[in-house]
Formats: sequence, structure tokens, C-alpha cells
Amino acid sequence: MNPYNGKTPIDEPIEIRLISPMGRSRVPGLPTEVDTILTAFVLPTGLIQTALRPATGSTPLSLSNLQAQAPIPGKAVKGWQAEMVDAIATSLYRIVEVR
Repeated sequence: MNPYNGKTPIDEPIEIRLISPMGRSRVPGLPTEVDTILTAFVLPTGLIQTALRPATGSTPLSLSNLQAQAPIPGKAVKGWQAEMVDAIATSLYRIVEVR
């Protein structure tokens, strides 16, 4: 399920489609279970910028909503994308797709 590894370029962004523990999406064009999307990319400073949004594109959510049991990476180093997927896998949300 995780297409990322230590050989992935550091500047490659990531998108993780999730289903929350509470619901299902009714957004046309998305799999019925996707209701939350996490995107992450590297800023010029080398830090990772994240955005957690409902699939409807409305108000952003806090990463704390995920309640991940592993730390979410904040600095871009080789393999940060794989670390991000692994961290999100420990959350209350279920990973549907990784892009």
C-alpha cells in the first residue's frame, strides 16, 4: 500500500486519502469511503507543510484530529514520505489510497 521508500526524491509531495472513524464521503468522483485528504510537501526551508482537509474542500482540520500514535515527520529527509504513511497508519483514520 505504501509506494514510497528511502529512494523517493525528498521534494516529491504526497497525498493520503483517508476515511474517518465517523463517516463516509458523498463527494462525487471520490471512492465512497474517502472523506478526508492529507497532503504534504516540502517548503524551501526543508520543513514539511501539511494540510488535512475534508474531501469536500471545506475548513482545514488539525493534524491532532488524526490522533496518530507515531510522530508525524516535520523535517524533510530521505524517506519522509514513507514515515508519513507509517505515522498516519497508526491514527484513528484508515488509509484508503496513497498518491
